[in-house]
Parts: sequence; structure tokens; C-alpha cells
Amino acid sequence: MIRNSLFIILVTISATALGQTGCIEGGPTLAYWKFDNPKQRETIIVLHGGPAATHQYLRPEFDSLFRMGTVIYYDQRGCGRSAHAENYHWKEHVQDLKRVIQAVSKNKKVILVSSSWGSMLALLYSMTYPNDLKGIILSGNVSWMGENRDSVLSTKEYDRTKWNANPTIMPRIHREKKVRTIQIPGGNMTTDTILIEKYIPITEGLPMVESLLSVRTAPSFNELNKIKIPVLLLTGSQNQCKEIAEAYASILPNSELFATPDGCHDPWINNPEIFFKKCEEFIRRLPGNLRPGR
Repeated sequence: MIRNSLFIILVTISATALGQTGCIEGGPTLAYWKFDNPKQRETIIVLHGGPAATHQYLRPEFDSLFRMGTVIYYDQRGCGRSAHAENYHWKEHVQDLKRVIQAVSKNKKVILVSSSWGSMLALLYSMTYPNDLKGIILSGNVSWMGENRDSVLSTKEYDRTKWNANPTIMPRIHREKKVRTIQIPGGNMTTDTILIEKYIPITEGLPMVESLLSVRTAPSFNELNKIKIPVLLLTGSQNQCKEIAEAYASILPNSELFATPDGCHDPWINNPEIFFKKCEEFIRRLPGNLRPGR
């Protein structure tokens, strides 16, 4: 009998292999990557997590979205190849995404696909510019932080001078376990547990701290019921992750929830086949996408 074993897969992606398409000018300049699929009409914009990570750790898994349309990645302000900024308020992140959409998909609604902090950004954008969106896919959901505050924080809680205006990049390791079934000689089945490690560069300082803390000025959780566009919530089956996603599903009026087996915060790591199959099914069901016989 083969016993369960633990393997470590180190996933590294070189920046030079990403084929940066160009920059979106403005304040600040945003680096973006476009993978054009002229055979499909959808424009899919991927929102990375962090805050203050880069889009790289989502590769190559999220490249699977290419089957459904043109895929756009971009590094958020102060991250990766994008320029630093003086302000990392959530409203500035929303305006950055607006610039991206205007640059890559004028007069055409887009689909947002997000991970972790990116899921919060997707919801904030949905509340601000709902007419720009055809639907959103949320994964790695985090608890809502909006409190309808008038200002970000008190001076005691938040001192900008404490955080370096030119923050350092600190590599972090994100680990997710993936369980797979293997057929062995004789027709018997066994399981392997694979530990997948993703190296994620986090830009510490203002890009991370101010982005998060500013969300306290966002609308409260109950106001998410104003988001009427279709929403797919993808989560893992582990309790804490699923509970957060269930809370969003309870308040978003046009949402559906799917929990991938054995997954947690990033279900696309544990079960990429199931994850992206659900994405594809959701996109095909969006208004205007239904085909005869589907």
C-alpha cells in the first residue's frame, strides 16, 4: 500500500515571462497584461489580492479564463510594475479600475474575477459603477470592513508618517493543501496531499495599510444588497472560509455560492479544474450569453 505523502511544489514566475502589454497613464501609471481572444466577446479583468500584492501569483491558473474571452491583468497602484502613489484610499483603487476598463473595454461591459482583497475591490466597484459590469466572480472572500465612517481613522490609530512613502517589498509564502486521488497498479486508489506554495511579493507600508484601513469609510455590509448584478461566490468547504462566503450570499440579491471540496481561502489552488469550470458555467449564463440548448 502507498501511504499518503506530502510533496512541495514551488511555484515561481519570472517577471520577464509575463509579457507586459503596456501601461495605462494617469495618476499613477498602471502596468497591465492583455491576452486577447478574438473568438470570444467577453472582457475579463482579474483583480489580485493583498492588498499590495501583484497579479503574478494568480498565474498560470487564472490564464484558464482565456477560454472565455480576453483576459486583463494589472498591478494595482504601488504594486509590482505599477507606479507608487501618494494616496491608497479604496476610492482611488476604484478610480484606477475605472481607468483600466476605459482603456481596454470602451463602451462594453466587463466581467471582474477576483481573489482575496480583490474581491472587496470588486464589490466596491460594483457599488460605484454597476453599469460597467456584466457580472463578478469572487473568491478568497474576506470579512467586510465597511463601517460608513466619515474619516479613515484617528491620528492615534493611523499615522501616515509611520509608514514609508517608498515601501519595501517583502516576499511571503502562501500555502494551500491539495488532495488528489491516484490510481495505483492493480486498480486500487489512494490519495496524495500536495502542499502548493506561492511566493507573493507584498509591498509593505502605505499600499497595504492605507488600502485596508480606508475601507472603514466604505458603505456598511447591509448596503451590499444594492448590488443587483450577477455574482458568483467561490469558496472552499472549510468552515471559516465557507461562513464568510455564505454571509455575502445572504446579502447579495443575485448571487450563487459554490464550495470546492477540500479548499479554503484560495479554492483555485486546491481545485483549479472545478474552480474554472464553475467560472465558465457562470459566464455562459450571464444575461445575453445564453445559447440555444444551453
